[in-house]
Amino acid sequence: DSERNVTGLLLWAAFKILPPRYQGTKEDPIVIQVDTERPENNGPFDIQMVTGVERQHFHDSNVVKSTATYDYTMFHIRASAEAYKSDHEHCRAFIPDPHLYERKYLGRLVGVILPSVPSIFDPSVYHKGYGNDSGSVNCSATRKAHNCTKYAIEAADWRKNKYYLLVFPDNMRLNNNAFCHGDQLPRRHLSMITLIANDETNMRTNAVYWKIATVGTQR
Repeated sequence: DSERNVTGLLLWAAFKILPPRYQGTKEDPIVIQVDTERPENNGPFDIQMVTGVERQHFHDSNVVKSTATYDYTMFHIRASAEAYKSDHEHCRAFIPDPHLYERKYLGRLVGVILPSVPSIFDPSVYHKGYGNDSGSVNCSATRKAHNCTKYAIEAADWRKNKYYLLVFPDNMRLNNNAFCHGDQLPRRHLSMITLIANDETNMRTNAVYWKIATVGTQR
């Protein structure tokens, strides 16, 4: 009993003294163990493994200049980004500092930053919508609660973005040089999509994606 009381006291002290940790922040990112068998099982991302990607690289040395062709296995990492207010501009990927993690994770990590709340959920936009239950959208109490959350996020920088850490399988080593030429930031791409609804009205949305390869083999 005395040991249990001491443990309880230590836990109480930790909650009272130490600052709270919030999952999804830079200090405590949401960790996703990448499922290569089910690309859709990596929410909020879809991570597709693609084999047989051909890429040419130019080699320039003191001895010879040549162009070599490599075959890569590539990961196509994509996420939805609402078109309103250009959410895609706030989506970023990066290669984490390897010194911050155990050696076994070297070459297996990709960090991604997404807006914590999609701009389509902004109360000024969301509560103009119409749905099967329009009363829930037009509810003044709900709108007030959503506005309170919006202002709280705007007042706290650490709440504006959500951080993710993608951990790839331990039998893989990533090579960002294949598509970004040594840049620590994987290059962001944008796919602009127009959907046609049943009433033939156009709905526009965006998807952002990044490409990162495993170590390639020269042909």
